[in-house]
Amino acid sequence: MNRRTTVILLIALAVLGTIAYYLNTNPEAAGKTPTPTVAASERLWEVASGTGEVKAFSVIDNVNNVTFTAEYLVGGAFKIYAPRVGEADQQKLNDAYLTMGALYINRTITETTDLTDFGLLQPDYTIVATTVDGRTLMASVGKKSPTGSGYYVLRSGESNAVVVTSYGLDLLLALPMNPPYATPAPVATLETIPGLPLIGTPPP
Repeated sequence: MNRRTTVILLIALAVLGTIAYYLNTNPEAAGKTPTPTVAASERLWEVASGTGEVKAFSVIDNVNNVTFTAEYLVGGAFKIYAPRVGEADQQKLNDAYLTMGALYINRTITETTDLTDFGLLQPDYTIVATTVDGRTLMASVGKKSPTGSGYYVLRSGESNAVVVTSYGLDLLLALPMNPPYATPAPVATLETIPGLPLIGTPPP
């Protein structure tokens, strides 16, 4: 191979390399479909995932006409105010509070603003939360999506429904019918105190 042939081959390789670089960085020029960029999951509400942001919240079961309301009190305790006032199971209610800041949107429905098919004109549930800085957050919860992996939800002030992951949301929606009250400790009686004979049993 003489010097001239070598130079020609080097130039050809350089041109091919330039073309390949252009096609890789501009896939539409080669008739390829660009890979879409996947955005990070959007939360239903931008609040802290914990008790530092949410002060109190209610879950209204519109089907059974039952409301659950709880509050995070100064000092670090939770208290339930509805369906009746009572002490809360602290761990279970803490889980619910953590969930308030961890509700994620799978999809925003932009094809239509007609809410009829999503069950949002007469929603099954309504969630209302107040934050320590005075904000009120509200959302209506309608039907489950066809796959069952999420619920149709409409945030207050918006016209487009979103699909929120059912994991986590199921925990909140169960609260009105199954409020997490603290289980009272059993009261000791003479019959249950160790070391004492049962009432009416003669001593040996």
